[in-house]
Parts: sequence; structure tokens; C-alpha cells
Amino acid sequence: MAKNLKKIRGKVAFLCGNVHARKKYLQLEKSDRMYKKYPDGKVETCGSFLNRNAIVTINIHAINGGSFYNYTVQNYEKDDELLKEFSKRKLPILIRDGERVYDYIYLIKIFSYSN
Repeated sequence: MAKNLKKIRGKVAFLCGNVHARKKYLQLEKSDRMYKKYPDGKVETCGSFLNRNAIVTINIHAINGGSFYNYTVQNYEKDDELLKEFSKRKLPILIRDGERVYDYIYLIKIFSYSN
């Protein structure tokens, strides 16, 4: 995906989810079952291949959890830390990512999938 995006000149919007959109590679723990599939457990993401200054990444995060569809229906865990901090605020809200893995995090109440 990143190779194809690099060929495009001018502004472009593309949608990819969670880990794929990260600007930094994902470092897996040795205990992770996927660790051996990647050299040193380092997962290069689409966002990590692109010019960090030329893209803006937004990760959508549901503080109350929910469910989503990715080949099958899967559960999305609630985030107790963000729930404690943002439950009284009107959602959705766009915040800066303090860890700088993404540019922004778009907080919503709950994920739900549709058929």
C-alpha cells in the first residue's frame, strides 16, 4: 500500500486502520505469538514507510469498547484510562496523540459493526 501511495503526486486521502496507519513501526514483545513472523518483532506499518511530515494520521478509538468486523465480528476492549479522563466530555472529540504514534486520536463512545 505504501509503495502505491508514494507514487501519487499531490494531496491524497487514504483510509487504513489502527496499526497500518501508525507513523512508527510496531515493536512486538517476544511473548507475542506473531513475533517470529517479523525480523526482531518489528512490524513496518504503512504510515512508517511514508514521509512523516507529508501525512496526517488519525486513529479512531472507542472509549467504551464495542465490536467491529474484520473477517469476523471481534470485540473492542473499553479503555478504562481514557474513559476516566473523557467520559464527562461531549464525544466525539479529536485530541493530539501524546505518544506521537499518530497525529491525532478521534475519541468516540463505542464501536459497532454493521452487516
